[in-house]
Amino acid sequence: MRQKGEWGNKVVLEATISKYESIIWDWNGTLLDDVSLAISVMNNLLSEHGHTEIDKNVYATLFEFPVQRYYERLGFDLTANRFSDLSDRFCADFEAGLQATQLFPGATEILSQLNHLNHFVLSNTEQSALDRMLTTFAIKHRFTAVYGLSDNHAAGKVGIGIDLLATHQVNPDQAILIGDTTHDAEVAKALGVDCLLVATGHNSRARLEALDVPVVGSLDEVYSVIG
Repeated sequence: MRQKGEWGNKVVLEATISKYESIIWDWNGTLLDDVSLAISVMNNLLSEHGHTEIDKNVYATLFEFPVQRYYERLGFDLTANRFSDLSDRFCADFEAGLQATQLFPGATEILSQLNHLNHFVLSNTEQSALDRMLTTFAIKHRFTAVYGLSDNHAAGKVGIGIDLLATHQVNPDQAILIGDTTHDAEVAKALGVDCLLVATGHNSRARLEALDVPVVGSLDEVYSVIG
């Protein structure tokens, strides 16, 4: 069993079933395959405001949390356009287009394979929208608790992560966070839990592999890594 600090970006996570009691899942880009929808909705906003549209490669390079910085990198003048208005519009259009998305292959299977563990969702999505999405995809019942934000600003989830650990008495030494962005690695470090990143989401694999955490190519690889 590995000791803290032993991971490099090329190192396979060595663990046993007894290592973990809890898995903290990111939602967007980790369990939900929504990158294409996120790009489409953003391109509509960019076009309306006279900015250049983006493709998947540009998106995976630029997207970050807090998302206000992402909007600025895309060229939005947040002195002329309130970030909260842009973000609310994006989230409304995103949820309206949710039928165009699906769970990643292997999502329900991995939750079933690891059903002896406590599963949580920790997301930058606003709480009520997050609840609706999980209900839509009929998997909310699989989680001990679901933690989202109080607004649509996606400013970061360290705070609610701390609440999650305290409320549910999660032992950080027996927990792992599975996500798809550099922010997920930052959150895991702040919470003192292990981290595994899946390179099918909102950040490029190159960005993920620049971090000192293990990276896998799909959810299909998760069980072999931590199961």
